[in-house]
Amino acid sequence: MDDTNVIDFRGRTKVWEKPDEAKVKAKAEFQVKSDMLKTGEYDFDELFNDDDIVKILERAEQNEFFRGRFIDLSKAQKYDKMKKLAKWLDCHCPDVVGIVIGGISSTRHHALVSIDVRRLSCIQGRPLQAFCVLHSLSDAVFLSGINGDIIRFSFSVEYVYKA
Repeated sequence: MDDTNVIDFRGRTKVWEKPDEAKVKAKAEFQVKSDMLKTGEYDFDELFNDDDIVKILERAEQNEFFRGRFIDLSKAQKYDKMKKLAKWLDCHCPDVVGIVIGGISSTRHHALVSIDVRRLSCIQGRPLQAFCVLHSLSDAVFLSGINGDIIRFSFSVEYVYKA
């Protein structure tokens, strides 16, 4: 057995010295592993033993991201472009009264970007082009009345997460 991985408690040590010795050893081991990760010069087998791998796999079974759900990166990039366009419209179009940006979540298949516009609006020029690009990027568009004066355009990217 390799003595470098064992704390020797034999001999005459005081009870409060044992935890301190273990703490120092654990910090040293953590620092070695941390340095290996920072430099990129490591072997997977050096960082994790078989028990560590079993624990990681047990945690992965409990985590929703490892339960057969995968993100479609092209859809996530499309959604990111839509968010930027919505923020641009909020700043540059006087008829836009607000935006609602829903985040990407593994619990929902779809991601939404909503833009609230005055009911009687005339959108021209670059803001109109931005609306057209939003429409072309989206998989679906929903219109809903928020109140008597505001209409919400919701642009959806569908199936960002796949089972």
